[in-house]
Amino acid sequence: MDRVIFLALCVLSSASFAQTATISGTVTELGTGNPIPDVTVAITDTTLYSGNGLDFAFTDSAGNYTLTVTVDPSGVATPRQDTTPAVVVNEILLEIVSETHEPARAGDTTGLVDCFFFCELDDSNDPEFVGAIPITAGATITQNFSVAPGASFSGNITNDSGAPLADVPVQIFTDEPFERLSPLGTTFSDGAGNYTFDYALKAGTYFAGAGVDQFITEPLPYGNFVSQAYSGFTCEYLSCVITATTPITVSTGAPVTAIDFAMEPGGLMTGQVLDAATGLPLSGPEFSFIRIWTPDDGLQLATFVVFSDAFDPSFDSSYRIEGLSGSYILEIDPQPSASTNLLRILNDTSRCPFAGCDRGEGIPVTLLPGSPVVQDFSLVRGGKITGQVTDAATGAAIDGTNAIAIALLTASGEVAGGATIDASGTIVTSDGVEPGNYFVTTGLPFTAQSITGQGVANRLGGNFTDQAFSGIDCAGLACDLTLAIPVAVTAGGVTPAIDFALDQGFTLSGTVTDATSGAPLRRRNVEIFTPAGERVALEITDQSGAYTTGGLPNGNYRVVVTDGGRLTRGFFGANGLGYYGQVFGNPADCMRNLCDPTSGSDVIIAGADVAGIDFALNSGPTISGQIIDTATGLPVRLTVDVFDASGASVGAWSTVSSGEGVYVTSALFAGSYTLVPRLTRSFSISGPTSVPKNSRVLKGGGSDGSLTVQITDSDVEGVQLEVVQALIFAGGFETR
Repeated sequence: MDRVIFLALCVLSSASFAQTATISGTVTELGTGNPIPDVTVAITDTTLYSGNGLDFAFTDSAGNYTLTVTVDPSGVATPRQDTTPAVVVNEILLEIVSETHEPARAGDTTGLVDCFFFCELDDSNDPEFVGAIPITAGATITQNFSVAPGASFSGNITNDSGAPLADVPVQIFTDEPFERLSPLGTTFSDGAGNYTFDYALKAGTYFAGAGVDQFITEPLPYGNFVSQAYSGFTCEYLSCVITATTPITVSTGAPVTAIDFAMEPGGLMTGQVLDAATGLPLSGPEFSFIRIWTPDDGLQLATFVVFSDAFDPSFDSSYRIEGLSGSYILEIDPQPSASTNLLRILNDTSRCPFAGCDRGEGIPVTLLPGSPVVQDFSLVRGGKITGQVTDAATGAAIDGTNAIAIALLTASGEVAGGATIDASGTIVTSDGVEPGNYFVTTGLPFTAQSITGQGVANRLGGNFTDQAFSGIDCAGLACDLTLAIPVAVTAGGVTPAIDFALDQGFTLSGTVTDATSGAPLRRRNVEIFTPAGERVALEITDQSGAYTTGGLPNGNYRVVVTDGGRLTRGFFGANGLGYYGQVFGNPADCMRNLCDPTSGSDVIIAGADVAGIDFALNSGPTISGQIIDTATGLPVRLTVDVFDASGASVGAWSTVSSGEGVYVTSALFAGSYTLVPRLTRSFSISGPTSVPKNSRVLKGGGSDGSLTVQITDSDVEGVQLEVVQALIFAGGFETR
């Protein structure tokens, strides 16, 4: 084992603790019992215990090691997330690697752990999480290892002409079906183009890639070549569906050789980022990013920092993009700050709104070997606003650092810009805003959060109501803009005195529980509407099923509870769906999008907080399944739209946060439903979705990839929709 490599990776904290624990043992070869020297033994996950840094040791000639672990004498440690409710424990993960023998995790009786040293742990349901060792101050722990000979992993890297390439990073990945694959580690080619992975591998299936990922050095240290996945797959900045590439089989103790890469040359694009007003490079604190996107699927490949002379006098806002071959959308994004008001553009000079660039409408630039592109980007200046936010009753400044946001809205209500509130109550506009006239309001329009939503009132000093400039109280995000005063924003200017004196409002609160068991239901969406059905605010129930709105002015409101549209796992366990929605004042069950707020009763706020707006939800049958990429057989991260027999949208349910790529609908009434995969540019329909044999609930497959599902009084599971990956690129060695 190259100890220098591990010493470089294992940065130890200088903090010291008065108490320690000791772990010791012997590492021997499986079958022979022979000691194995020079094995690295390390604590590889510091989130599971309260010490700082990474403790490690090496076995001696007799295979022995001793490891001293620092322990916080207070006993405080990171809460584990695999128990409900969570408990506080002191635990560590202990792993070994060497150049000659298989890596191992202490306590892994499953044999499923195949990612070692610095691998990202997903959640407690992953096999990567097994083997945690309880540890206390003063403890003496014996932990022995017996491991089989491992497999070395090596190859050679050349250019397309066969000349060796030095300093090319090589990453190895497992085939674990994580949401995003974690590399086992990185090694580099030498002057002859040869590389050998730093530690021996256990038997299994692996994938490999050569070249840089999104962390890019300019220029590339090994030359202008496109990254590649084994064997021969172009994989720009290592952004590709790795499991669609060639797998590498590793057998116990058998060297893996000739994992070679012949890298092809990339195109080149250079230029400067300029201030349009002066024609000069960006200077001083102003600098920008260049973000690179694929035009067909809208996935980000990389981000370059374009430095100004503030970082070094030799920097002149020049950029250099290499290692690519194809067509791309570039987003030139000035770094937001109090001192700059430059506006974002795309490479075709089209403007980007505050909410985000419409990269699908941009004209891509094509980069090909031998055809360098030179293009400067001139950024124009927008305007800003400033003002003070105070408590109307006391005149005191409101510290908005924890919660308050400001939105600039067009006449049609679209968000055109935004600002924040600092500790002194001053409005700070980080991004420039296109010159024009806007309405200015408080709140977070993108997430439908009112100013003191999600329980932040205690940090702001009260339940303040949202407001539109000037002095118009809003029911959450429902503001009557016809009463508001438009604010003029000018190029390069700062519009002052956009002040808000916020009134105290009143809250709605309650709990959401299971109608049968009374158990609290977490992560339920509680939506507040006007009697006419205009959404006012969104709150989410906590682990006890409770919610509290932000401050609302006197008036009549309607309240609706539904699910969040996504199966999630986390601190308090799985967020099961499987419940109907409900409108307050109307005890009848309803289905997600079809829950009509106007069907309920008014909740009246008249000068006081209103509590007891409770919901007891009934469970019911659901439809669940996966969206499968037929090219790889793996689940993909997409959304399922569900329509009832009349064609009305019942809701959309996503697989994004599900560890197994599964979607689960809310409870549905008995009847017929059509499920349609919502495609991104990365995917297309592979043909009519197949219907499992002997199915009694699925009817036919549509040309849009849909399936019709008949549901009665029980769950329908395993409803599999089929798509196909249209491109190799999918955002960074992802499995789905």
